[in-house]
Amino acid sequence: MHVPDFRLLSPERQRLFQVQLPQRLARLRQRGERLGPENWDINALVVFAEDAAFMAGACRAVDAGELADCLDALHGSLAALLDPPRLPGRSSAARVAELVAELSRQRLPEALDAGRGQSGAVAIAGPTHELGFPLLVVPPRDHWARFGATVPLPVDDNPDEPPIEGVDSDLAATADAYRILIVEDDRSQLLFAESILRNAGMVTLAVAEALDALDALERFRPDLVLMDLHMPECDGIDLTALIRQRGQFAATPIVFLSADHAADKCADALRAGGDAFLTKPVRPRQLIDALRGHVSRAREQRGRVDESATASHETTTRERLLRRLSQCLAMDDAGTRSGGLLVFAMEGAAARQAGLGAARFAALLAEIGAFLITHAAPRDLVAIDAVGSFLLLNPDRDANQLEAHALNLRDRIAREPFSALEPGDRALFDVGVCAFAASARDAEAMRGAALNAIDGARADGRSGVFVVRGIDAAIDSELVERIRFALDGTGFELLFQPIVSLLGEEQEQFQVLLRLRGDDHRLHTAAEVIPVATEAGLVGALDRWVLEQCAALVAERARHGPPPRLFVSQSIESARDGRGIARLGDLLRTTGIDGSSLVLELRVRDVTEAPAEIARYAKSLQALGVGLALSGCDIDTMDDRLLRALPAGFVKIAPRYLHADDEVTRDELHALVKLAHENGQRVIAPRVEDARGAAALWAAGVDFVQGNFVQPADRDLAFDFHASAI
Repeated sequence: MHVPDFRLLSPERQRLFQVQLPQRLARLRQRGERLGPENWDINALVVFAEDAAFMAGACRAVDAGELADCLDALHGSLAALLDPPRLPGRSSAARVAELVAELSRQRLPEALDAGRGQSGAVAIAGPTHELGFPLLVVPPRDHWARFGATVPLPVDDNPDEPPIEGVDSDLAATADAYRILIVEDDRSQLLFAESILRNAGMVTLAVAEALDALDALERFRPDLVLMDLHMPECDGIDLTALIRQRGQFAATPIVFLSADHAADKCADALRAGGDAFLTKPVRPRQLIDALRGHVSRAREQRGRVDESATASHETTTRERLLRRLSQCLAMDDAGTRSGGLLVFAMEGAAARQAGLGAARFAALLAEIGAFLITHAAPRDLVAIDAVGSFLLLNPDRDANQLEAHALNLRDRIAREPFSALEPGDRALFDVGVCAFAASARDAEAMRGAALNAIDGARADGRSGVFVVRGIDAAIDSELVERIRFALDGTGFELLFQPIVSLLGEEQEQFQVLLRLRGDDHRLHTAAEVIPVATEAGLVGALDRWVLEQCAALVAERARHGPPPRLFVSQSIESARDGRGIARLGDLLRTTGIDGSSLVLELRVRDVTEAPAEIARYAKSLQALGVGLALSGCDIDTMDDRLLRALPAGFVKIAPRYLHADDEVTRDELHALVKLAHENGQRVIAPRVEDARGAAALWAAGVDFVQGNFVQPADRDLAFDFHASAI
């Protein structure tokens, strides 16, 4: 229990206490009179005991000895109920009531009693939170029931009832409730956060001493830790390092809540292993939303990890792997990101199965699957596909690296003496490699393309590893018709993801993401729609539709306040359309919006194919006041000549820089940011998923971040840029 020492207060605070003492005593007595066995909860008991102890020490310091003795006795009766925690029963409640009544009979020293009539005295019910949250409140009847308690706290009149050892054992009724461990040495801040989160349906355990949090982790198993940055015996950064050293809590989200606004402290906290940094004062809704977002993402990630682990060791996991592949393809940058699918097909699988028999062949497949799992990359996902074939999903290697990965695994399998085979016999495989960049359609299309590559090579008498350089571009006629229908009527939807400054700027700006709702109500991503629209000659009309919707939205928002800035992806076909600039100018005049509200985004790999043509387009945009952003930028595609030729205001870094785990990549990122800044460009990091990544990007000088770490894309332009803390 944390009780402030009156002697450590400033002289001004001590004087104010003396003035307020009569009112504070009256309020303490009134609270005690209203409390009864059915109204108590453990928080009310702790608060009441701490207030009595503090006021006892303060009264003794101002020579109110008899009053201090009475308050000490009250504190002693309450403190006896806290170890172990239990609620007052009839006898202890009667003792508390007797001591409360005694307070009203105690006379104040003459100098203090004179304060009763002073008009300047302010009656307060003990300390209050800086946002005005009342700390000393009487909890209503059945208060604990709202928080999911299944076992009531024992009362001290029942010695046969076992004491509780931790609140967590009583708060586990709702398995899906978010479990939040609060580590905060300031009682007012602790109770503020605890009350807000419990009222939001979360299960909380509050710890006032930093090092006690380590034991609480084991007992409570929280979904998230909310902690102060500055604590006396162990600050939040040191405590985070200790938590991260415990393997089972290495991925538990840690959110800092601190009044320290220093950017370097925020970065230090995130680099130490924190996931977010919120600055006080924080609004209740902001706190709730932030914690819900981190817990939901952590649970989703944990589910994916569990699913991946299961998929890596079971034989009936093809669906899981393909579902994960579909999730990767659903990302808007699926066509440009690293990663891909490997399909391993055993040579002569049918003959091998017939020769070995079903049981022995199954044992061989199990051995090969285990071998693949052991020798695959840490983030690979492996599953049996069909008889004699395996699937391997890798999320972060480019096409060349995938080919080398496949060659290495194929060679290792061929050299491995599996026990299910006869001595000297070897298992030989052909491998089809299909990178995400080869297609952004669907999982089955990628798998089929890899198998087709193997079948085609075998038909020519070849064996080995075969890379899909591009999936058949046959147009999906059904999707084409859906696009045409949407252009003429309804079906397209726009989502918006905030782009947030790492430097404290409050400009409202969002990335615009296109979606198409299919007949089955599934939302097709831009990565699925754009290639088909391009092949069908509809991408220009699609670009115009998106621009028109964005301009209308900006105009509507401008009528009620400052308009947001929208980043809108456009195809290279639209940029090379000679009539595009004239249409854009007409759109700006018709809607009455300022060109600076729009930033058109082009892929840098498209721009490098026609730099002179795109340079003219960029200068025309500049004349209209419309911004230009280049996406997918890396150190190989960016140079001084390109940046000088293109008046682009923003560059988006390539995905490979989001996880700069080696010195070479980190150096490239720093050089890329430096080059952009020297040419007047602002740097944006897309697809940021965690706080540690955001901290590394901040350290590299990146200006803005977007991604699920900030906020998932939504249909509304809803994000508090003023209150955001990254």
